[in-house]
Amino acid sequence: MAIEESLRALEMRVDASREHWLLFAGTLVFSMQGGFTMLEAGAVSAKNTQSIMLKNLFDASLAALLWWAVGQGFAYEGGSS
Repeated sequence: MAIEESLRALEMRVDASREHWLLFAGTLVFSMQGGFTMLEAGAVSAKNTQSIMLKNLFDASLAALLWWAVGQGFAYEGGSS
């Protein structure tokens, strides 16, 4: 009985650490979008900077929506059961 409880507790910790890693890695990848924006804004003339920033904002927003709609199901293997 005690071994089963310990295994269940360990399994919960493993699941929690997987979720934490996924959120942490996703945050890092999402934050890289700001770096790409600065890199691209520095590579174009001043008159095109606003359009580059708007393009990157659109790209980040679309990526977040697609993750919510499609990617989360793949990452969590089909939902919350």
